[in-house]
Amino acid sequence: MALGYRLQQAGVETHVIEAAPRAGGAIATEQHDDCVVECGPESLRPGSMPAWELIRDLGLAPQVVGADASAKRRYLLLEEGLVRTPEGILDALRGPLVGKRSFLRIFAEPVVRPGADRSASVRDVLARRLGSRLADKVADPVVAGIFGGDPHALEFASVFARVQALEDQHGSWLVGGMRRRAPRDPAAPKVPFTFRDGMQTLTDTLVEAQRDQLRLGARVTGLERTGGAWRVCTDDDAVAVDHVVITAPAHAAAALVDDSLSDWPHAPLASVHLAFVEADLPRPLDGFGWLAHSRVRRDVLGAIWVSAVFRSHARPGVALIRMMVGGARMPSLVDESEHGLVEHCRGVLADVQGLHATPLWTHVARHRPGIPQYVRGHAARLARLRRDLPAGLHVAGWGYGGIGLADGMTAASELAERLVR
Repeated sequence: MALGYRLQQAGVETHVIEAAPRAGGAIATEQHDDCVVECGPESLRPGSMPAWELIRDLGLAPQVVGADASAKRRYLLLEEGLVRTPEGILDALRGPLVGKRSFLRIFAEPVVRPGADRSASVRDVLARRLGSRLADKVADPVVAGIFGGDPHALEFASVFARVQALEDQHGSWLVGGMRRRAPRDPAAPKVPFTFRDGMQTLTDTLVEAQRDQLRLGARVTGLERTGGAWRVCTDDDAVAVDHVVITAPAHAAAALVDDSLSDWPHAPLASVHLAFVEADLPRPLDGFGWLAHSRVRRDVLGAIWVSAVFRSHARPGVALIRMMVGGARMPSLVDESEHGLVEHCRGVLADVQGLHATPLWTHVARHRPGIPQYVRGHAARLARLRRDLPAGLHVAGWGYGGIGLADGMTAASELAERLVR
């Protein structure tokens, strides 16, 4: 959708073909009891100019809602319980998560030699640059919470491509981070953000902006190369174009591009929202939420305290919590019944947060095949795929490079520039 919009702005005749009856894929927002329920992505990270420029150009800046200041407080569920992640140097020195030894190890990062293995795992790269203690404590819950994956299996250079670029260009994450001065719009949010009525605002606006070039419920059945052009065949029609960009997930693109895409791994995920009377909580929700270490709990990835992060997403007096289960840890949990998933999450909240109250209401959303897993060898595999694609055929999107919404909008902006040239 972002690519189609950018090409349309550049005056390029474009056809956006979507097999589903609605656009947006995993992005879906529902309203429940005057609360905003996100079935997919909860927010956008700050700092991505292509993402912000798209939002600004769509006229959505007035609808942007930034995360509450308390959202800076984040927790990890470790053996010692919920441990708050440090917000500054003194926090890091005094707190149980980092401590003096790991703190000094972090500041030695600039003298660590760059790694030669481009397929090294997230855990191994973090251990090499920051030390094993910190890597073992942090990598597991963070990678599971963001990517639904295993830090021993995921490839660092693909999962954290922007951080890898700092090492490639400056030899150090710390040095590169201090030197990097990305262009910014003073109006751009400096904290994670969403929209007043939820993330679907973005896709709904993109749909309206591309009404004349968007076809919903049209399944692409084949691609044919004819001379210097492509013929895109759907269930009941065909269109001739110069370039084809496939943004469908790898398993769906396999029949059109390469059969090997069918076995690219994914991690299924279930998102469970539970709404409570705020007064029934044993303690206030005072942060973003928590992510669980697999040594403590494999049956949950974490919890987002939605009503604390985005106060406009829950009506007054209601505490809204979003639980995430499944992922690469326990994919079978996603197949549990709705009642089973809700009861499981209630048990987790009772154990972790001491919350035994009965929810006002619940909501369950499942994502299959789920989040793409950039396992070791992903970058090399993707490079081979792109090298072997015939002229005018491209793949882009979260199945291939960057699972975040900002990553997708950045890729769209960059690809649009190349195609227009």
